[in-house]
Amino acid sequence: MKRYVTYVRAKKYLENKGYKIVEGNLTRRSDYYRSASIKERVEEINDLIRNPSIKCIMVTIGGMKSNSLLPYIDYESFIQNPKIVIG
Repeated sequence: MKRYVTYVRAKKYLENKGYKIVEGNLTRRSDYYRSASIKERVEEINDLIRNPSIKCIMVTIGGMKSNSLLPYIDYESFIQNPKIVIG
């Protein structure tokens, strides 16, 4: 619950600064210490990478096991649609 309250507060802060927030489809989801399976997580990040209206991808929690996503990232799309990545 605390994590959710912190997320909502941070989201509101960024929106008040003028940023448009687009939540990934796994936002607010929990599967033990991660949000979902490797397959679901990489599909989400690749969807965000391929979306030309997204300028920044900001991870809201951890990063545990995020290196397991690296072989599956669509790097060609990332080159075509460069983003700032935070987290």
